[in-house]
Amino acid sequence: MNFLFEDISKVIILSDMDGTLLTKQKTINETDLKAIKKFISMGGKFTVSTGRTIQSFEQYQKILDLKIPVVMYNGGLIYDYMEKKVLYSYPLDDIAKKISLEIFKAMPETGGEVLKLDDTYVFSNTEYQQYHTKVCNIVPQYMDLQDIEESNWFKVLFSMSPENIVNMKKIISERGFDRYFDFVRSSDFFLEMLPIGITKGSALNEYRKLKGYEDFDFVAIGDFDNDIEMIQQADFGVCPANSQESVKNTADMVLENTNNTGAVAELIEYIIEKYSMNVHMQTLKDYYDDIVKLSKVFTELGHTCKIESPATEQDILNWEKSIGYTLPSDYKNLLRLTKKIYVGNGYCQLYKPLKCKDDEICIGSVIGDGDCYYYNFEKKQFYREFESEVNLFDSFADLLENFYIELEMYADLHFENKWIETYDKMFPDK
Repeated sequence: MNFLFEDISKVIILSDMDGTLLTKQKTINETDLKAIKKFISMGGKFTVSTGRTIQSFEQYQKILDLKIPVVMYNGGLIYDYMEKKVLYSYPLDDIAKKISLEIFKAMPETGGEVLKLDDTYVFSNTEYQQYHTKVCNIVPQYMDLQDIEESNWFKVLFSMSPENIVNMKKIISERGFDRYFDFVRSSDFFLEMLPIGITKGSALNEYRKLKGYEDFDFVAIGDFDNDIEMIQQADFGVCPANSQESVKNTADMVLENTNNTGAVAELIEYIIEKYSMNVHMQTLKDYYDDIVKLSKVFTELGHTCKIESPATEQDILNWEKSIGYTLPSDYKNLLRLTKKIYVGNGYCQLYKPLKCKDDEICIGSVIGDGDCYYYNFEKKQFYREFESEVNLFDSFADLLENFYIELEMYADLHFENKWIETYDKMFPDK
């Protein structure tokens, strides 16, 4: 999938926490933080989709300072920290308590907690449960499962060894508990009981309905089974290198970095690069369209002008092979529009690459001045040279702008105001 990211201000990154944004030490590394700040400064939006509670995420909210709503409880709730307001919620049915008691009775050695809107309630404080409490860095309430009030349960988390998770899932299936709730693994040690159909993916779809977020593009990144629906429902789904194979098989893109080495930063740089390329391509296309229009005016006024057919991908590969270099992407984009621009009896030309030195190609000329446009591969530089004078260009778009200015100067010299009158007649809307 090749998503374009045409407007970065309409992109929301929805990131999982554990195994994605958080390192093994449950911290957010500086590389990711800097990238997030850069993305937001460019107009992008960043938030989190997590299984954590409002209370347990607070420590990370202080670091991230998220300005837009956060998905919590693995999709059961969307919360706005700025407004201190629940925007969407879907708690467990009250039968959750009865089923949890039956599961716990069948496997009393399991750890467990109930996550409610107001707090986290640990009902079995095993070694695995203590690990989860430490991971979340919270101080929960400790209470017998029977004594936890039934209302506003958003999920129940059972903690145990991977082998016992298999046993628990067997019990759940045999007793038909999966007819009432979904049971999803959120790590090797945790099995969560959630409302049927309520996932990070369903929450993403609810997010799209929130006022002010209806026309955004969503990019989702996650590493585990409970992230799959979110990755599927996103416009562009991504996973870090440390993800489970099932997640990698679902994602549109598998990153090279892990959660420990800046996967989120890699994703953000990819988005920024794609966005920048799109902006440059649009600028290039605008100049190209202007050149085509001016060439039509020249033709109307009696000059020979030609805009040749586009280059094929095979053409471009053949030229690169003969030159021994990969052509600059913006220049290749022009070649995909036309192999040659010949304007004003050939006064200004841009054309396919012509090798002139080992590390240099000629890509155009201005015949009236006797100078040429070049690209130097070693210096990665576009420039124009006439006798001893050299004009450097920051990009191929700048070169095209110079080319267009030459055409206007030529039009002023040869046609005076007549070319403007002709242009206005041919393109009245411009």
